[in-house]
Amino acid sequence: MEIFGKLLSLISIPLMLLGLVGIIRQVNKEQRLGLGSPILGMVMAPAILVFNLLILRQAGPSCAGPVFLLVGLLFGFAWGMTMRLVARDDGVFGKQSILHLVFWGVSVTFTQMLVLLAPAAWVSGGLALMYFSTGTTLGTNLNLLLRWANLSHRAQWKRPTAAS
Repeated sequence: MEIFGKLLSLISIPLMLLGLVGIIRQVNKEQRLGLGSPILGMVMAPAILVFNLLILRQAGPSCAGPVFLLVGLLFGFAWGMTMRLVARDDGVFGKQSILHLVFWGVSVTFTQMLVLLAPAAWVSGGLALMYFSTGTTLGTNLNLLLRWANLSHRAQWKRPTAAS
């Protein structure tokens, strides 16, 4: 099973980096925001954490993991306030910060590198970092989702109707 985990790590590193570069290129410009982007981030980050926990179960952090997740969630929610959102007639627009994506990608890649090169105790530290970065991604996207919903609702009420 250890060989299988190392092989998956070896394959996942370049795939993760390529995917991250594609996401950063898309997110790093002002664009119309919808539900899809934050929900995708809120699904994918925990899914990749769970996948890594299943594959690397011998190295999983103790009860510290959920604490790191909660601290990351709070940090990410606060960090999400740095994104400026603007309601226009045709939707809500904003330019997302890529910092949480970079941090998440570095933590996942770092953990995969530890799987390949380090003892299990070090991999546990990498997983703790993944818990924190997953929480950061969840918090940032939750903040974005709540603010988007609030602005979308306000913009909808301000729009003139056909009858007026």
